[in-house]
Amino acid sequence: MSDNSNRLSRFWQELKRRKVIYVITVYASGSFVLIELVNNVLEPLNLPEHLSTIVIISLVIAFPIVVILSWIFDVTPKGLEKTKPADAVEEEKEEVVVTSHAWRIATYVSVVIIAGLILFNIFTRTGLSAEVIEYGKSIAVLPFVNDSPAQENEFFINGTMESILNNLCKIKDLRVVSRSSVEQYRDTIVPIPEIARAMMTGYILEGSMQKIGQHIRITVQLIDQNDRHVWSEQYDREIEKLEDQFALQSEIAEMVAREIHAVVTPEENKR
Repeated sequence: MSDNSNRLSRFWQELKRRKVIYVITVYASGSFVLIELVNNVLEPLNLPEHLSTIVIISLVIAFPIVVILSWIFDVTPKGLEKTKPADAVEEEKEEVVVTSHAWRIATYVSVVIIAGLILFNIFTRTGLSAEVIEYGKSIAVLPFVNDSPAQENEFFINGTMESILNNLCKIKDLRVVSRSSVEQYRDTIVPIPEIARAMMTGYILEGSMQKIGQHIRITVQLIDQNDRHVWSEQYDREIEKLEDQFALQSEIAEMVAREIHAVVTPEENKR
């Protein structure tokens, strides 16, 4: 038992001497900063969501490589050198102390950065989204406004709005208010926060539509319960086949679900 304890103690001391512990600490903090940075720029830069997963997998794969390299090599005042055995270091104690201080400073700075990022995320996310998540992932789709010159397009526009609503209803992670409940807001001017409170929803989707021949233009806006614009888009499409119209309606529903961060399963996506 004593021999095992001595071996573990010597191994631990060797890890510290070779700066492996410091490297692991700095690598972990750097990885945390990188992951947070990627997560924060995904939405503003319209980057694919799986980029975050790729970064995490890459960091996990690189971790054992970094640990092995930190065991074999050391950063000295003279540059990167192969780490010498413990019995050959007695003559270079001064250099070892200087390098050790540098790694300690890097470790302390890393810990401060991690703590700062954690506190920043807690305060900003709590302050900005506390009210939005009051009703969870929920949405009301208001009747679309008919901007077409021909009144007979009213049925087509209503059908488009209802199809988008139905596509959203297929997502179990999202609560959608029925069409009959939102119909009372057709051709009325009611503030978005008031509608959200009455419908008990965190988000409102409103839109307008024009149809001239085979060409349609749909403008949609996703607004949260505090009257903040979350997302808006304008779609100009030529509808030559019925499938084109269905594809557009599904595309809009998917974009809305993504902005609300609703989970869409492969089965729901297929439907």
